[in-house]
Amino acid sequence: MDTTVFTNVLLSTLSIFLISITIGFLLFTIYIILVLRKIHSFLNIIKKESEKISQDIENVRGKINTGGTVIASSASYLLSLLKKKAKKSKKIN
Repeated sequence: MDTTVFTNVLLSTLSIFLISITIGFLLFTIYIILVLRKIHSFLNIIKKESEKISQDIENVRGKINTGGTVIASSASYLLSLLKKKAKKSKKIN
């Protein structure tokens, strides 16, 4: 085989190989970019919802601070009911 023909075959094979590697790398890069965009939008949704949750918690804390006596009296009432039921169940046994 002549060296020029051998060189031409080698160069064409290498060119096809490099072109296919480049196309594969570009497709992989595009896929990674699309995945990162989806992750970014998902993280934005999580951020917005966590802000809503923190606002709700602040609202609850404010209501507890202003109406803490109502909650305390409700809790003590519920505890007294539970204690009465416990005493009745001990008497039955």
